[in-house]
Amino acid sequence: MRVLILGLPRSGTTSLIKGIKAEGYHDIIEPFNGGLQNAVEREYPLRDLFDYKNVVVKNTTYQKPQSWKSDWHSFSIEFMENFDKMIFLDRREFEVHFNSTVNLWYRVLNKGTTMQPWIDEDIPKDFRNGYVIGGGVEKLHKAKESLRDLLVKVGHKDNIVYYEDLYGQDRNKSLEIIKSWELDNINPDSLNEFLHPSKKLYRGEKRQLL
Repeated sequence: MRVLILGLPRSGTTSLIKGIKAEGYHDIIEPFNGGLQNAVEREYPLRDLFDYKNVVVKNTTYQKPQSWKSDWHSFSIEFMENFDKMIFLDRREFEVHFNSTVNLWYRVLNKGTTMQPWIDEDIPKDFRNGYVIGGGVEKLHKAKESLRDLLVKVGHKDNIVYYEDLYGQDRNKSLEIIKSWELDNINPDSLNEFLHPSKKLYRGEKRQLL
């Protein structure tokens, strides 16, 4: 089975592909993101997409091969034809999503790892303010809108899975979502446990006093 995960940055795409990989799938993480840490942009079409019985690919909004001269919508529509299942991810809580995005860019620009525990205090106020002044809020709104517009084009406008449901405290709800995907060779219970909210990297506004 070939599975595509497509979502906004900081919507849970990385944890999900890691969870599916742990079930025995071959993973391809952001193949067209040459800026990803320690990554080289892959050639399109992906040659190894059909070399494995079960493979999962993660892409985020706006990512497309450099060789693709049109927009990312047209690329995604063609790319989707290669997959048996598609999972689309976003977040409902905009402010929380925005803060996580600011943390992402702070880590990237300071050459730090983006996959580490963090709190709001870790991000300097001047960096956050500069990101806002630079149009960061509008960029996130536009990315969400662009994903929704794409899903309307491909007939999946009602199929967005929200981070708050997949990684929330209601683990029965998240389990039902996982079961609804009907992924081959996946144990829904073990994947649900892999995505448990206790494993989130965000640790809140302030460090807890010992």
